[in-house]
Amino acid sequence: MAAQALPERIDALVRELAQVHGYRTLWIDLHGNLVHAEPDEEHEGRGYVYVATLMRPDVDTIREAVARHVSLAPTPCAPSPWVAPEAALATLVPA
Repeated sequence: MAAQALPERIDALVRELAQVHGYRTLWIDLHGNLVHAEPDEEHEGRGYVYVATLMRPDVDTIREAVARHVSLAPTPCAPSPWVAPEAALATLVPA
């Protein structure tokens, strides 16, 4: 899940979990999505990452739990050195 989409997903989880009358366990699935399940469902064997088990959490509680596993801040990317195609080909093909 892209970091940009995470706040929307957390808001959706707060709404979804407000309808549940018990604990739910949050997981990060194989695609990086934040999902919830019954606490007795074990998903680590499927490759999911355990986040937390919560009852009717608010936005801050979910954000804090997720922040232990996912960076919520944008990561700056350094520019990569780019070599013009002609220069790269010149190193591969003898003249």
